[in-house]
Amino acid sequence: MSGESPAARATLGSVVVSADAIAARIPALAREIVAWMGEGDDDVVIVPVMTGAFIFAADLVRHMPVRMRITLATVSSYPGD
Repeated sequence: MSGESPAARATLGSVVVSADAIAARIPALAREIVAWMGEGDDDVVIVPVMTGAFIFAADLVRHMPVRMRITLATVSSYPGD
């Protein structure tokens, strides 16, 4: 969480998993997903929930040599949002 404000640090607390650890795991995770999907002709549909997940999803799909569609989904836990 580099560059965060003191208020963000107070709210979020400490980093649980480092950015480097996440980045190191992404290629293997992509291989696992592709292996689990098997050899189908169907497109994969990637649906990152919330816009903040798109960065992770983009890093992940770069390592997935399959046809896919990406659709963003946003959700709200508050009525009227």
